[in-house]
Amino acid sequence: MARSCSRNRARLSVIQPVNRRLAALLALVVAAAISAARLQAGVVELFEERELAFQIEGNESDVLRYRLFVPDRRGADERLPLIVWLHGHGESGRDNAAQLKWLDWIFRDPSRRSQYQFYVLAPQWPKVGPTDSSPPAPDSDSDHDMIEAVRRMIDRTVEEERVDDSRITVAGVSAGGSATWRIVSRFPTRFAGAAPMGSAAVNPSDIANLVQTPIWAFFSQDDPPELLSIIRLRTAEVTARGGTIMLTEPQGMGHDCWTEAFRDHAILEWLL
Repeated sequence: MARSCSRNRARLSVIQPVNRRLAALLALVVAAAISAARLQAGVVELFEERELAFQIEGNESDVLRYRLFVPDRRGADERLPLIVWLHGHGESGRDNAAQLKWLDWIFRDPSRRSQYQFYVLAPQWPKVGPTDSSPPAPDSDSDHDMIEAVRRMIDRTVEEERVDDSRITVAGVSAGGSATWRIVSRFPTRFAGAAPMGSAAVNPSDIANLVQTPIWAFFSQDDPPELLSIIRLRTAEVTARGGTIMLTEPQGMGHDCWTEAFRDHAILEWLL
């Protein structure tokens, strides 16, 4: 009996520290999630809500909503850069907020608004179709697609705000990376730089138009190897035609290559 009690106490002495460590780990995870949610909420509050009257085929509304970060300008005559941010498929919708999901990598401290001396334009692709789950194709070459809508949002922002027209850049993740390739190829002289992340959707016919814009592409080595081969090939083709392009291949975070782009490669500073 005494030996049995001793064994039970020994087991408890092992279990209790393990349970405490698990509880501490869970507390850290919950605290990190709360912190991330607060940061994201702070980012959303930085942005003004805007609308554009524009009809997209299949979209039930003739109004597109987007967000614009307007910096606290230091000088009345100073013109500032503009970053156009194109979101991924999962952030499509109608709430005019989900498209800001990853922008906490830009606005690391929303409470210090004055340190962000640039504009950020963030359109949101509406969900259209019978299941309300598919964003309109970014490559339809239509005067009524989202690429054209984004161009008009840019033009309006330049007209209404104090934007340096020579310092407009574009960046996007996943499906937004595909849209980044597309908008640069359709308007090859519009952007001072482009950062498509997580997309190999580069049409061979677009290569000639991509050489006019400096490009820094990111593509994860964890994505399908056939897609990695395609983006390497397209990068080589742009270089062969005299374009300025870099390809960085993060590893270990799945499809997400943009976290490393912001965290380890200073892509924000490059875009500015």
